[in-house]
Amino acid sequence: MQSIGLSGDVTYRPASWEIRNRAVFVRAEDEGEVSAQSLAYLFRASRKLAPRLSVYGQYDYARDGEDVSTGALDTGWAYKLRISATADFTDDFRWVESFYDSSDWRISHVAALTARVHSFLSLKVSHSTRYVNFPPAGFDNTDTIAAVALVAKF
Repeated sequence: MQSIGLSGDVTYRPASWEIRNRAVFVRAEDEGEVSAQSLAYLFRASRKLAPRLSVYGQYDYARDGEDVSTGALDTGWAYKLRISATADFTDDFRWVESFYDSSDWRISHVAALTARVHSFLSLKVSHSTRYVNFPPAGFDNTDTIAAVALVAKF
């Protein structure tokens, strides 16, 4: 078995902007036959509108094998409010539409409160709502998740 993976990520930050390009390629062979191959590309432009609010637009492309190849438009916002020296509130909204099928659009919204409890350890409480306009068979359109996590940053 032989596999190779390559990736690159370039970020440019002129005043109030962040421009990002990322590409990932993976290929695996087993006994001379290709068993997996994928390519992903992302272009993202985000702009800070206020000290705590930024908006972005993003183009994603994914190719996974011979039968999956699609692009998607992704846009949204990221809001962050520092409540205290040890606590933050974040509000992230995302809208994604597939170029392959215009009825395949999704919305996600995540609100979270994070409090530092140690120099590298934080407690995060979040609520997520995800809506998929065209869900796979057997799945609902809307999911909600309430989560509590211990986050370590090194």
